Amino acid sequence: MEEERSSDRFGKGLVSILIGAALIFGALKYGHLVSKNYLKTPCTIKKVSFGINSKSYDMVTDFEYVFKGKSYISETFSDQKTFTSPGTVRLASELERAFNDGGQYHCFVMEDDPSKAYLVEPRFGFYLKWGVFVFGLFFLLGGCGYIFQVLTDNFVPGARAYLGVFFSATMFLTAIIGSYFIFPYLTQAVSSGNWVKAKAVVDHRFYDVSVDEKGKKSYYVEVLYRYKYKGQEYRSNQYNFLNSSSADKDEAIAIGRKFPKGKRFNCYVDPESPEYSVIEKETFVVYLLSFAVLMFYLVGYLSINGWGVRININ
Repeated sequence: MEEERSSDRFGKGLVSILIGAALIFGALKYGHLVSKNYLKTPCTIKKVSFGINSKSYDMVTDFEYVFKGKSYISETFSDQKTFTSPGTVRLASELERAFNDGGQYHCFVMEDDPSKAYLVEPRFGFYLKWGVFVFGLFFLLGGCGYIFQVLTDNFVPGARAYLGVFFSATMFLTAIIGSYFIFPYLTQAVSSGNWVKAKAVVDHRFYDVSVDEKGKKSYYVEVLYRYKYKGQEYRSNQYNFLNSSSADKDEAIAIGRKFPKGKRFNCYVDPESPEYSVIEKETFVVYLLSFAVLMFYLVGYLSINGWGVRININ
């Protein structure tokens, strides 16, 4: 039975390595098909209008640009018809300010087809390409871990050390990915002590519900608001540093009632980058997630020695 279990693990390891290698190869070899090359090009904005839908936003635009000596006109804000992300809302607000200041801005022109241009740089293809790459890397490392575990169980010399290397690599990779996502929120939380209050007004508010695989419901309330800082007007829908307004039905309803359309209140603005603002300066969850990322780094480091890996420098 022990030999069967070892052979099963070894087989799973080989399959995982093959899947991982195929995903990595596909991302590197064919990623350019979804990740097009866009060139940043000056443009002149002729029209801009921020649209508010029931549960999303859109941007009606009209802009002109010149690419390799030829003039073009485009009406495409982004590669997504509607949006809700705080980053895109900030870009839409930046576009409104640029239009009011004379219309000089920049667009992103597809190098292979210059008739296609966007005011927001298309990133879906980029994230898809490297998301597949990272996913494949996890498969590859997991498969190597399976195989070296089998070798360790059968007392192959040095296999335990190699298993430690792959386990540590997985921990470090997870920590690096976590750092990439948490670092912007952490920098905001750390500097939030210097953020200042600004008068704001609610433009739109809506509720949303998501259901996970187990049927558990998470409730969310979105608050879109405008504020002025040093004479410039900004839009934002960022509630706190993680942009997480609620996961509890009663709390979501309470927040929604607190911020109805037209409600005037004080938000918190980063004086160094006034396009960033929040309604609530909640830092505990940000620090907690940052600590969890540090734990992955620590586990990765400790596992190197824990699995018997020794590094000698002569």
